[in-house]
Amino acid sequence: MTSGRFVPLRASRWLDLATYPAVVIPCSLGFQGLTDPAARAAVVVLCLAFLLIHRFVFQTARDERQLMIYSGAQVVVITGLLLLRSRNSDTFTFLFFLLSIRVGAIFPPRRMLAWVALFFTISSLVLLWMRGLEAVLVILFNAAVFGLCSVFGQALREVEIARQENASMLEELRRAQRQIQDLAIAEERNRLARDLHDSAKQQAFALSAQLDAARSLLGRDPAAADRHLRQAEQLADLLRQELATLILELRPPALGDHGLADALRRYVTEWSQQSGIAAEFQVYGERPLPREVEHTLFRLSQEALANVARHSQARRVEVQLDCREAQVKLSVKDDGHGFDPALVPPGLGTQSMRERAAALPNGTLTLDSAPGQGTWVTVTGQC
Repeated sequence: MTSGRFVPLRASRWLDLATYPAVVIPCSLGFQGLTDPAARAAVVVLCLAFLLIHRFVFQTARDERQLMIYSGAQVVVITGLLLLRSRNSDTFTFLFFLLSIRVGAIFPPRRMLAWVALFFTISSLVLLWMRGLEAVLVILFNAAVFGLCSVFGQALREVEIARQENASMLEELRRAQRQIQDLAIAEERNRLARDLHDSAKQQAFALSAQLDAARSLLGRDPAAADRHLRQAEQLADLLRQELATLILELRPPALGDHGLADALRRYVTEWSQQSGIAAEFQVYGERPLPREVEHTLFRLSQEALANVARHSQARRVEVQLDCREAQVKLSVKDDGHGFDPALVPPGLGTQSMRERAAALPNGTLTLDSAPGQGTWVTVTGQC
């Protein structure tokens, strides 16, 4: 909680520019009220000291003790100006007003009130010493100005506290975002590792076994060796398709500035060429969608098509994107061998797709399939 300690202000060019004329003008008026050359020289020296402390010393303070010392030095400088007994010495009280803004901006309320009470007491005593009871009205006026300056200083303090808290929250959000990104990357790597182990690695082992069998039969049973070689060719082709699908998934979603429809159109065409499965893409009501929605739908289409290439043995796939209403719908339908969802437990790929769909506003994923009738994946969400 920052409200209970001092809050150093950041260097402010506009605050400095406003302070310089605010110091020079009243000091010039007080300078005109003096005839003694030594007193005039003292005014110049003390005003320069005030400006130098304001400009350089306050900006370098890093703890409350230093700020207390520097504020005390400013009090000594202003008190010296007031004691020069110029007929315009009232103008030097303006420096106390500036200092009230400064202490109000950096110190907590109780400490700020103590400082402002000190400024008011010193200026009032000097006025009473120089003018007597005639200075009462001026003292009352000064009390009101000190109050306004204190309130303004505290307002600056609250703004600075809010800025620091916002900066801290922004940094926390950035750290959380980086952690989420790291988790997503780790999850994607694990999924790809499982896919390589469950499909490509197993096919590579089977291919090696067929080649070993063909080598052992090559001299004594060429017909059997030829059968093993043909099976090895089929496994090699399946392995090539599997690796091509995985490589295609590893590419980042190239949404760019073209939108989801164009990105899907390009991806479906490339996927069809890699997998050897005919694919058709249709879009209805093409329009821009929120970037998060587009990214999620693109990833879902990648996963759905990857499942088609691995498991369905389909010859044709239809991909549709419907944005005609407030609810966007993505569907991927194949004519593969299908399966009975009641008999086949959902795998990690299906669970991952459901989690992605749930991240959409009011997002849902439905999976319809039956043996011999293909599979139909539909994702809906608000946009």
